[in-house]
Amino acid sequence: MTTSPGRQRTSIQLCAQRLGFTLIGEASDLGVSARTMSPFERPSLSAWLQRPNEYEAIVWSHVDRAVRSVPTCPS
Repeated sequence: MTTSPGRQRTSIQLCAQRLGFTLIGEASDLGVSARTMSPFERPSLSAWLQRPNEYEAIVWSHVDRAVRSVPTCPS
């Protein structure tokens, strides 16, 4: 099931409001798959990731919008 960009934006705005965050920008890489492209390679998001001292948090509507899988460290 896909969530529309508008619904994702609303979800992010509500989350930021609940956490007391002020939204200062947006990265929207529509048509880019989290499965095939690292967050650091995405056209809009990568610019924000290169400037982490300009913000305190990044808010996604769902974790799968950030990454599709998280590697684990071997035990």
